[in-house]
Amino acid sequence: MAQRATRESVAYDYARFDNRMAVREAVRAEKKQSAEKTKAKKRAIPPSIIFTYFAVLIISGVIVFNYMQVTMLSDRTSRLEQEIETLKSEETYMRAKQEKMLNLSDVEEYAKNKLHMVKADGSQIDYIQMSNPDQIQILKNNKDGASRYFAGFIKSFNVVLEYLS
Repeated sequence: MAQRATRESVAYDYARFDNRMAVREAVRAEKKQSAEKTKAKKRAIPPSIIFTYFAVLIISGVIVFNYMQVTMLSDRTSRLEQEIETLKSEETYMRAKQEKMLNLSDVEEYAKNKLHMVKADGSQIDYIQMSNPDQIQILKNNKDGASRYFAGFIKSFNVVLEYLS
């Protein structure tokens, strides 16, 4: 319940009734300055709000960038998976083709029909018997010191020539 304003409860501005011009001008200037201060305070944005705004803006940009990266990587992954599936099916085809090519019955059929080859019969086979087994003989080189020295010199010279060419 609001109380009614009375003379005792209302503050009076006695400068309004003062006839002095200087006092009136001072009061008006003071009111004008206080009004400008309140307007300036209302217009000014606190730095914490500006900081928060830019922080939210930067975080939003980072989130959008990360979503873009995830999308690109997902696309690349799906393309690589498709390529893997294609290569697996190609591998299966190549293995089947290789097995078919290495099948002995197919090779024999190709030799008979395309190359006109026939199997050798017993009269066409000749066996050779050797009475002496193979022998290996190792020779030792008895070089003197001077020939070894010149051989090493020639090898070194050849290495330098190979390096330069």
